[in-house]
Amino acid sequence: MNTINTATSGGERRRFSLGLALAGALALSGQSALAGKQVITSGTTKASVVELYTSEGCSSCPPADDYLSKLEAAMGSEVQVMPLAFHVDYWDYLGWKDPFSKAQFTQRQREIGAINKQRTIYTPELVVDGKEARKLNMVKAIEETNAMQAQADIRLELDHSGQQLAANITVDNAPEGQANVLYVAVYENKLVRDIEAGENRGRKLHHNYVVREFHGPSKVHNGKVVNMNLAIDPSWNTQNLGVVVMVKAKNTGETLQAVRAIL
Repeated sequence: MNTINTATSGGERRRFSLGLALAGALALSGQSALAGKQVITSGTTKASVVELYTSEGCSSCPPADDYLSKLEAAMGSEVQVMPLAFHVDYWDYLGWKDPFSKAQFTQRQREIGAINKQRTIYTPELVVDGKEARKLNMVKAIEETNAMQAQADIRLELDHSGQQLAANITVDNAPEGQANVLYVAVYENKLVRDIEAGENRGRKLHHNYVVREFHGPSKVHNGKVVNMNLAIDPSWNTQNLGVVVMVKAKNTGETLQAVRAIL
């Protein structure tokens, strides 16, 4: 059993049990990478989306980053799990500015915290399909999601050309009578950083599934195509990029379905 220290922005330490023995090599694979155009369609059962809220300025975060990196390998190839690392900005004023951090990600964490009726947000925080993970058995929660019938169908068409990535997304069979929303994340793997200040001063940190660009929430209408142009920064390594599309219930944060493509 692994435990990870967590910290609030004020430095308060917390501990929660992850309940997962990590093993195996790092798994960063998803759908097969294709040059130019590719089409991904979702399956009949739900994929699980695991979000980590983290920061390079937090000394408790590197073990959580490592945990997220190894999650797919630990769960096995038959489990549909899609990790995403959101770097928050509230640590940026405490000695080290995280270049991957965005206020947008802090706001998303606050919204999830409000849905879960949390008293505070903190790092590192893991969220499984909209639910705060410290109250969950991680393995059980992911496996239970995978056993559920999908509550939406997603078709993702990608056209990758140079620094532009055009995405055409069609959602169908999502529940009527409730607010459903669409999110799109572009993430990068195999990032290595030397930290020169703050709580992690002198450490070399390894990051995977780092969210670089995040769109949403966008309202979902069954059968309607959502068109997005996702800019790719020249500094990003396109060989290490992936795209996750997820449809969620707005009021609960529950994942209705998700798909992933590797560029």
